[in-house]
Amino acid sequence: MARKKLIFKKGGTKVFEIDRGWKKLISMIDAAKTKPFVKVGWPAESDESAELHAGSAFTNLDIAIVHEFGAPGANVPERSHTRASYDANIVQINAFKKQLALQLIDGKITIDRALELLGLFGVSYHKKFIKAGIPPALTGRAGTPLIDTGQLINSLSFKKFRFGKGKR
Repeated sequence: MARKKLIFKKGGTKVFEIDRGWKKLISMIDAAKTKPFVKVGWPAESDESAELHAGSAFTNLDIAIVHEFGAPGANVPERSHTRASYDANIVQINAFKKQLALQLIDGKITIDRALELLGLFGVSYHKKFIKAGIPPALTGRAGTPLIDTGQLINSLSFKKFRFGKGKR
């Protein structure tokens, strides 16, 4: 909806400024300059990451890190789920980000909503990647450690950083 504002009047002449969304667009561009971003996985800033894994002295974040990078001393090979799921889905991620950017420009969504949708999208593809199975299988163990109890996969989350604060 255009906003009409009288900016000049002299005699019978009137000049109006009609804003059809320019100020809102400039405001969104200024907000984007703060470099908002989303962390997907087990962000250290989230409550889910700090929860202790059932029957363990390790947090969900600890368990995720062990599987991501491996722990040779504990006979756990590197089983990347975060980096590998991101790499496997980079085309879809970039397409979704482009779609969100266009919706932002059209004024259909806010930056906060775009961050929320991007976080939910990231959690979704991350869970699908883990459920599909991550090689190599752990020797001497039946089942799938990252999804057996559901605790680790269900603790996958995201954290929005609206004003570019926080470590990437």
